[in-house]
Amino acid sequence: MSESKLNLLQIFLSRSRKYQQRPALFYKNTQKKYQSISWCEWEFKVRQVCFALDFLGVRTRDRVGILSENRPEWTMVDLGVLSLGSILVPVYPTSSCPDLSYYIKNAGIEIFFVSTREQLERLRLVLLENPAIRQVILFETCDFSHPKVISFDVFLKVGLQKQKEEPDFFDKSVEKIQSSDEATIIYTSGTTGPPKGVLLTHGNFVANYIGAKQRIHASEKDTVLSFLPLNHVFERLAGYYFMVFHGAAIWYAESMQTVAQDMLEARPTIGAAVPRLIKDIFSAFEA
Repeated sequence: MSESKLNLLQIFLSRSRKYQQRPALFYKNTQKKYQSISWCEWEFKVRQVCFALDFLGVRTRDRVGILSENRPEWTMVDLGVLSLGSILVPVYPTSSCPDLSYYIKNAGIEIFFVSTREQLERLRLVLLENPAIRQVILFETCDFSHPKVISFDVFLKVGLQKQKEEPDFFDKSVEKIQSSDEATIIYTSGTTGPPKGVLLTHGNFVANYIGAKQRIHASEKDTVLSFLPLNHVFERLAGYYFMVFHGAAIWYAESMQTVAQDMLEARPTIGAAVPRLIKDIFSAFEA
């Protein structure tokens, strides 16, 4: 079947089967050292996310929110949500309480992923005291006692148990997804009035990937450093989907402030960035 007819999960799974034990994602651990996740490990976590979300009652076309800096869990949630035929709604990590409240209401979000305890404390009023939100999943491993909150580790264990009960569910779900099915709602910036939610399909992303690869060449030998926000469509496509579909390894910058140092460690062979950031990076190297 032509790639133009495939959904995002089908392309991801074909690459996972091809590269298996090769390192796919690199992130900094608690010791500030880069650690890798293989394609097989990545796919395993994606499957767990899918099963856990199904256990929580997430169904086709339901909207799931995420507020997080760039990290492997972001992609696991993204692909896990999409595997159900559901829709991911990513928001900027710097979003205010009023902004987040608007996104939740406008998109109809009930399940929300948050990166850190600090972010959850900052947005407590919107996420924990909002009756519209049924469950919050926290990436960071820490003690946070609230009936709505579970850690990502516990969430994945729920998915693993569900997978044992219905092992074929994930693959059957992926096969049902059409290229015309909705994949994400991205809220635009710089508009007049409230932000507008832009609905993009699996086919929208795949068509951009197919068009871009006619001009931009990448392969499994390449490495990319991810530092622009994944909730922005440019990084989502250029620094994530495009690289995944070519089998390139993705390294996550610790923060925007450490990009120059992280670049020395990751040694990227290809990258995507806006002109101002490229200028800032070169200035840092020349300093």
